[in-house]
Amino acid sequence: MLQINIPVKWTEFGEPAFRYTYDKIVTRSGKMEWWAYLPVLKKTNTLLGSCGFKGEPWQGMVEIGYEVAEPFRGWGLATEMAKGLIQKAFRSEDVQYVQAHTLAIENESGSVLKKCGMQKMGELEDAEDGNLWRWEIRKTAG
Repeated sequence: MLQINIPVKWTEFGEPAFRYTYDKIVTRSGKMEWWAYLPVLKKTNTLLGSCGFKGEPWQGMVEIGYEVAEPFRGWGLATEMAKGLIQKAFRSEDVQYVQAHTLAIENESGSVLKKCGMQKMGELEDAEDGNLWRWEIRKTAG
């Protein structure tokens, strides 16, 4: 339907990551800009992974998520996706800060968030994912 090349294993998140967007499309509710995105490498017309928001802004906050298909890792694309999501979020008057969560270990996702200016703000226990680190960046004045 998209007429793009799709890597065999383009997502590790699977259905749960897209359930929110699917439900919004089916019910025709919510604002599209806070859904999932499918980034495509223009040069090869290939799906790179996915990224997006985990819902609409709530009390000034929006959460981002992203993934890059294995063949395209190490190219800086996750950083580009995360930076793009943060910039998009901060164009909204409803967003004062952006959050993200990673596993509570030093890994590439944490490196990506650091490159985007995010800071590790604390730890939490998630019923599905276990121990996580919460990352955050606040909108600057001006």
